[in-house]
Amino acid sequence: MPRWRWLALLALSFSGVAQAFISPPANWVVLHPVSWVPAFWVFSRLRGVRALLAGWWVGATANAAIFYWLVHTVREFSNLTT
Repeated sequence: MPRWRWLALLALSFSGVAQAFISPPANWVVLHPVSWVPAFWVFSRLRGVRALLAGWWVGATANAAIFYWLVHTVREFSNLTT
C-alpha cells in the first residue's frame, strides 16, 4: 500500500477518534474545528466510492471510540453472554 494511503487512513482515524475527546467526559470542545481538518484534506482528494468509504471510516472510528463503554455496560447490567 502506498505511503499516502497509510497517511490518509491515519488522518481519517485521527478525525474519528478525536470525536470521542470532544464528547463528555473529556469535553475538549476546542478540538472540534481542528479535528475535521485531516478528514477534509483526505475528502478533497477523493471522488466517488473512495470518498464514501473514507467518510464511512471516519464514522466507524468515531462510533468505536465514543461507544467503547458499551461492551462493559452490557456485560455488567444484563444477562447476555459475551
